[in-house]
Amino acid sequence: METQTKNVLYNVTSGSTLYGLNDENSDLDYDIVAFPTPSQIFGVTEKAQNKFTKTVEVDTTVYMFHKFCQMLSKGSIKVTEILFAPPELWVSCDPLFKQYFVDRKDDLIAKNVLFSLLGFAQSNFERLHQRPEGTSKRVKLFDQFGYDTKYLAHTWRILTMGKHFIDTGEVKINWSDQKDYFFGIKYGKVSLEDALSNIEELQAFVETGLPQGKTCYYEQIEKLNQLSIDFSVAWLDKHGHTWLQDRKRVN
Repeated sequence: METQTKNVLYNVTSGSTLYGLNDENSDLDYDIVAFPTPSQIFGVTEKAQNKFTKTVEVDTTVYMFHKFCQMLSKGSIKVTEILFAPPELWVSCDPLFKQYFVDRKDDLIAKNVLFSLLGFAQSNFERLHQRPEGTSKRVKLFDQFGYDTKYLAHTWRILTMGKHFIDTGEVKINWSDQKDYFFGIKYGKVSLEDALSNIEELQAFVETGLPQGKTCYYEQIEKLNQLSIDFSVAWLDKHGHTWLQDRKRVN
């Protein structure tokens, strides 16, 4: 995959491929972490913001490094999970990023990640009755069943991920061993009643595992703040001269 994004630290295939749940109807998804350019840090006309682009077949999300660290410190499952992508799904991985983040991924899991999982599941569930645009098979399934089967399936997956985290303390990414049930929900073979019953049980279980108090939240912020600084210093020490040359001049 070619990208116009500069200073790419990490580029991985994400989405359904990362989850082991892709099929012939799946899009390609890529998640990129990039170090901001000098103009994005010091300039006033260009901000270092996360960016999402979508084409017919490819969805790409670019996380600016410091935004990535902020999201990781808050337990965002969207950025936590990409650290667990297997090497065969890496498009590229900067050696320093691997050293500071990927190799330390287990230590960087925020205890409040369950809040993010619940919020992400709720976000998917709330879209259940929003009809997708276009003429894809997903739209046809919505018209057939009256709800978005894909969002229902991912609600189940996210909550199952939360249960697994509570049971084992591990972030499980690949769900190919649950592929039959996932696709059963996604293509309407599992009834809405049965799926909702399972989801309600999972949600209740995950809610029992939510951490109490904010100590873990503050500890994670402090850890990621220092890690962000240490990595930035190390990366600039290695790439600083080239990085400084990459700045826009205004005439």
